[in-house]
Amino acid sequence: MTSNHDMILLCAEEEEPVVWIDPRGRQFKRTELVPLIFNSVEEWERLLGEADSPVCIQVLRTTTRVLTLERARHLVVQRMRHLKARKRAQAKRTGETLEGM
Repeated sequence: MTSNHDMILLCAEEEEPVVWIDPRGRQFKRTELVPLIFNSVEEWERLLGEADSPVCIQVLRTTTRVLTLERARHLVVQRMRHLKARKRAQAKRTGETLEGM
């Protein structure tokens, strides 16, 4: 279980099942995350067990989706590109370099 993009990529590369806690830009507070995990862990185990091959369980604020590892990898790569572009634009506005961020 992770929200780390690099870990999702590693799981996809190694074909390991993973639960992706995906806040989609707004990080979960601990007071949100703990009940989410405790209330959902049995469902995640069931979904992972029912899959014919390793999958990614994407956990969003209001829904849970089962993704192929390739689809999860694709989404993470897109998200990482978007975040990098946003940082680059922010650095350009403030006159900073990416190395300084």
